[in-house]
Amino acid sequence: SEILEERTKELKLMLDLRYLNPALMDNLHDVLERNKGTKKLVVEVFDEAEKLQMDFLSRKMQIRIGKPLIAELTDLENVTFKLIS
Repeated sequence: SEILEERTKELKLMLDLRYLNPALMDNLHDVLERNKGTKKLVVEVFDEAEKLQMDFLSRKMQIRIGKPLIAELTDLENVTFKLIS
């Protein structure tokens, strides 16, 4: 867990526009609030049908990358993520 936190510089969340809704956003916000830290958070929103993709760097929210965060993100439907070192 310490190695994961030390070697990972940022987390990229990938969200499909088709599945974005208030409930998903609330759940995701709660997960991120519980895992506040010092690592960068990038949110990618994409629409496969339109072949569009936009990346957003969160300036207000930084996270702690560790097993608890990964477990919670894995449990969320329609949310994928990538660890960037």
